[in-house]
Amino acid sequence: MLNKTNRIFSFSAIGILNGILGIALYYIFLNVLSLNLYFTYVFVFTIGITFSYLFNSKFTYSTKYSLEKVYKYYSSYFVSLILGFGLLLIIDFSLSFSDFIKTLIVTPFRIGISFFLIDKFVFKTK
Repeated sequence: MLNKTNRIFSFSAIGILNGILGIALYYIFLNVLSLNLYFTYVFVFTIGITFSYLFNSKFTYSTKYSLEKVYKYYSSYFVSLILGFGLLLIIDFSLSFSDFIKTLIVTPFRIGISFFLIDKFVFKTK
């Protein structure tokens, strides 16, 4: 396993790749296909969790895939999804930005929560 600094770097690098994928999907689903904001948020988030688990397990934490870790990983992300969804609702009713920009505003908040939960509860680092 990497030390904490390298874990943060690896998690962030994977997150950047995941973010690029997510932004592209948000754009396509919201602006090209005109899908519902909330459906798109949850759907893209789920795709991102899968990508993130596969790559972080292998490259950030050097662990084998396990059902227990998958459950904990998805549970951690579910908590950040709910908190991010709550923030998205507040932003949606408070600001008159496009739906695409609203999802971008929520993303950094969600990433911070996700890293903390995954690092402490899924892979149990010190």
